[in-house]
Amino acid sequence: MTAHAGIVRTLIGRAARRGRIIAALYGATCGVAIAIVLAAGARFRAGVPPWTVSFAIALVGAAVATLLRREPRTRTALRLERTAPTARNVIVTAVELLDGSVRAGETAVARVLQDAARVAGTLDVRRAYPMRRPITTFAASVLLWSAVTAARAAGPVVGGSRDSGGLGDIVVTVIPPRYAGDPARTVKNPERIEALEGSTIRLDFARSADTVAIETLSGVVPVTSTGAGVRAEFVADTNGFVVVSSRAADAPHGQRRLIPVTVRADERPRVRITAPGKDLFYPDTRHTVNLGVQASDDIGPASLSIRYTKVSGSGEQFTFTEGTVPVQVARADARKWTATGALALEGMHLEAGDVIVYRAVATDAHPGVPPAESDAFIVEITTPGAVAAEGFAADDQRDRYGISQQMVILKTERLIAQQRSMNADSVAASAQLIAAEQRAVRAEFVFMMGGEVAEDVLNAVSLTELNEESEARGEEDIAAGRLANKGRLEIVRAIRSMSQASAALGTADLSRALTQERAALESLQSAFARARYILRALTQRERLDDTRRLTGVLVGAARSARPVPSATESARTAALVRALRDVSQVSGEREFSAAAAGRLADISRELLASAPGAAELERVVTQLGAAASAIGAGRSSAARTAVDSASQLLVRSLRARRPAAPLTVRSAGMNRLDGALTDALRGKNP
Repeated sequence: MTAHAGIVRTLIGRAARRGRIIAALYGATCGVAIAIVLAAGARFRAGVPPWTVSFAIALVGAAVATLLRREPRTRTALRLERTAPTARNVIVTAVELLDGSVRAGETAVARVLQDAARVAGTLDVRRAYPMRRPITTFAASVLLWSAVTAARAAGPVVGGSRDSGGLGDIVVTVIPPRYAGDPARTVKNPERIEALEGSTIRLDFARSADTVAIETLSGVVPVTSTGAGVRAEFVADTNGFVVVSSRAADAPHGQRRLIPVTVRADERPRVRITAPGKDLFYPDTRHTVNLGVQASDDIGPASLSIRYTKVSGSGEQFTFTEGTVPVQVARADARKWTATGALALEGMHLEAGDVIVYRAVATDAHPGVPPAESDAFIVEITTPGAVAAEGFAADDQRDRYGISQQMVILKTERLIAQQRSMNADSVAASAQLIAAEQRAVRAEFVFMMGGEVAEDVLNAVSLTELNEESEARGEEDIAAGRLANKGRLEIVRAIRSMSQASAALGTADLSRALTQERAALESLQSAFARARYILRALTQRERLDDTRRLTGVLVGAARSARPVPSATESARTAALVRALRDVSQVSGEREFSAAAAGRLADISRELLASAPGAAELERVVTQLGAAASAIGAGRSSAARTAVDSASQLLVRSLRARRPAAPLTVRSAGMNRLDGALTDALRGKNP
């Protein structure tokens, strides 16, 4: 019985293995078919051999097909018996007895296994599992893949990275800036170049220096000879393109390669305070504020800290003391940092009314970039019995005015101290930010002066003489004691000094700006010492009278009849229109010539120059590059197909950017007629 059972098991095992081999061949054939589609569409990543990707896909297909084929042993036995009808189901019965799915007596089992072993010697596994068709199919798919890959190697690469003009292979090396810490990347014949701002892009190819010209959006790139060929380098500072042209005498007209260049800007760090994330008010200093900070950057922050400014004093005499909170920095990864720290108020010598302004600061590894700051929060030691002065428009904010002007001076002094370690652009940018704060402080005081009255005073010829007519109109305020000329004059002087300081900051003249800022602060202190500005207090808030809603006469009411301006055409839209016109002219030619390839290359260059880095334009340039390469290879049908695809993409982009139709403007007479009709329906006769 054991010998007969072994014969049956051996037969079933051989058949199952043959079935798995057939499934693996079909799975590998499907994988090769996918590789053929990818190769035909040039979907392989630049620098990766196509045969490697194809082999991997075929291997995965074979493995998946083998795993999915789990044929039961009874089905395998049934498939074997179909090749020998005289078996009379004895193989299937023997397999069921061996698997235990059918039970019988020992004598019956022995007899069935004996008959199954006898029949097994007459069965041919190759007839039940023929392998000619799967082997033929797999071989045909491999031959087709080889043909497509060879055609892609000899033909153009979409995007203009390869043509038949004999320029040869271009090896592009992208060297990131040193502060980024990333290794250099080398790609052969790329469809496009992506680089971090400030990276060095190096092009190497086997040609002589006098037969090659390289041009970017910024101009012509110098070409130097090396032992192995030609090399050119340029710095990636903006989106654009690289054009490699041949100067060889035997080169066809218009032979060139155009490779789009996409430059990724280095982002500034992002930092925020997560705890407590709000202003705090304490009656005393017996508290410790636990701080939490999060910072992130596309490359990685260089440092993370928490800084504070202690503001103490009263009136116009404020003292500012800066410091840093000790923090513990934890790095989740190179791009995300967190920090925690404790701000102990008890050891900072705070008094009632003092304020601590704290913020998180993250610096970038990119040299010359100003640090990024989070939103600032305050910790204030409240004064006993302090309440909000509701009803006053300016007096409860006077401390903020003094602090703001003093902070402008403090920031200017800090910028002067750091000026030597910063480049000119960073100094100018920081000065512009301080100038904006100075203008904001000036606007507060102009508003407090009443706006138009202050402008009359500012337009006076001399600061020692005020406008008599304006003074006469303010006679009642002067008599009531609400306005003093000397104090008003000091505020006018402060406003004028702020204007001059803002102008000096705009030109990065920090010394003159600091002088004017201090003069403005002195004038403010003098004005507030002599006469404080407290505007009239309102006894109650003004409210809208809801009973008067919709009670007026509408016959004279009309909507605005100003004409709607016509939409202006952008530079990109104009470039798309010109490109569509030129491509249509090339497409209308009966036979493409070498000059047509040159015109397509010129169209691609103008498109990328109009909007560097635009994805929609790069897709158009890809098709135009394929058309130019096909023209050079003498394949007119492929060139015409690529030109038609480029035209469709251009039309699609123009439709998306088409401005909406202008709104219809009704006449003033129709608006008045609508108002009169509404009044008549409401029973009003104007």
